[in-house]
Amino acid sequence: MKRKAVCIGGGGHAKVLIDIARRVRGVEVVAITEQDPSKQGKSLLGVPILGGDNLLPDLLKKGVRAAIVGVGAVKVSPVRQKLFEEAERLGFEMVNLVDPSAVVSKESRLGRGVAIFPGVIVNAGTVLGNNVILYSGVIVEHDVTLQNHVQVSPGAMIAGGVEVGEGTFLGAGCCILQGVKIGRDVTVGAGAVVLHDVSEETTVVGVPAKPMIPLPVEK
Repeated sequence: MKRKAVCIGGGGHAKVLIDIARRVRGVEVVAITEQDPSKQGKSLLGVPILGGDNLLPDLLKKGVRAAIVGVGAVKVSPVRQKLFEEAERLGFEMVNLVDPSAVVSKESRLGRGVAIFPGVIVNAGTVLGNNVILYSGVIVEHDVTLQNHVQVSPGAMIAGGVEVGEGTFLGAGCCILQGVKIGRDVTVGAGAVVLHDVSEETTVVGVPAKPMIPLPVEK
């Protein structure tokens, strides 16, 4: 029997998750919560957007016991973490969604609430923390560790032995070379090539990747 799930968030990211859920066994998204009033009362891929997140306790009482976080993008990473932690606090099971086209090694380990999009490759020895997103076409080589709430954008390539800290965002098409350690809450720009370790709360861009220097403010 499929577990009934609520999708927390009703934008484009949620649309992809609902689509993946329909191609895997065991999960049926039956409701969406969304804080944007303009979306409430509508539907997404036929799934009703019931209202705000205040409805989550009622859904739990009605037997909707699983949840997925349907919010993505770099600027809302702290929001994703908050939604994930609040849903778990309420008692929801945070389910993993792995697209059937993805190749995920049986020798890898996945946390809770992980989303793996079409065309992803995850090789042996990899550890994915809770609430991690691997967008379409991502390649994660052997023995990589991605801590909780990491987002990896489409086409990014992560070489063997890389470690990525909590809440970090890896931009589209970036490349992280083997053995590199990236701290928490880092932003790696699209197309960047990271050759060396990156300290926490840093933004790096370019080839090779270097810390972004803020432009001087005109007086």
